[in-house]
Amino acid sequence: MTLERQTADWQALLDGIHRDAQVAFGRGKVATYIPALPNVNPKLFGISLAAVDGMHVHAGDAHTQFSIQSVSKIFTLALALRDIGESLWEHVGREPSGNKFNSLIQLEHEQGVPHNPFINAGALAVADQLTAHSANARGKLLRFMSDLCGRAVQFDYAVAKSEAQTGHRNAALAHFMIGEFAYQDGLPAKSGVGGGIVAVVPGKLTIAVFSPELEASGNSCVGVEALKLFVERTGLSVF
Repeated sequence: MTLERQTADWQALLDGIHRDAQVAFGRGKVATYIPALPNVNPKLFGISLAAVDGMHVHAGDAHTQFSIQSVSKIFTLALALRDIGESLWEHVGREPSGNKFNSLIQLEHEQGVPHNPFINAGALAVADQLTAHSANARGKLLRFMSDLCGRAVQFDYAVAKSEAQTGHRNAALAHFMIGEFAYQDGLPAKSGVGGGIVAVVPGKLTIAVFSPELEASGNSCVGVEALKLFVERTGLSVF
């Protein structure tokens, strides 16, 4: 499939993927280790595609608001690169880690310089740099994300409070200072335990999926299935 196809063709594609990916419901469970997340309806499923030419199509619960969790690391990195530039890489690396996203052992081995900005230690380093270079990093991030999304986004303070109460490992990472997904599905992607995944076909389009049931590695079951179907049916892949 090429990007020259009409919007109606892409809409039909997403509608079909939304229908067929639902076979993955029941394969996982909603995250429970963050107290605010188990209250989410596990049967939600939205999918949205935005191309560089301005085309935008979606299916299912694409307009449902949800906690994006680690997907936020994409936005903090983009903002930091815009405002800080290449000097950011003095504080965080650009290599796959090979370990869990919240590994303390990994950070100790790296002598306090995280392998990449998408593991928790790396995201904390990026956030620290944003804070150091801005008097109101929180407000700047909200404006940046709202501009990118074309709508106002907000912090979910209930989720933030519950994470602060249980995020002891992240606190330890802060005090101490994914190569596989793209291989499996053919697209560079970042997931979050809220059930969201954002994947990119470089220079062409971005596709985002959301469904709260997670498999053992913490990725959305239905979301992963949807991305597999997308690659199979379009042939769009980085490999």
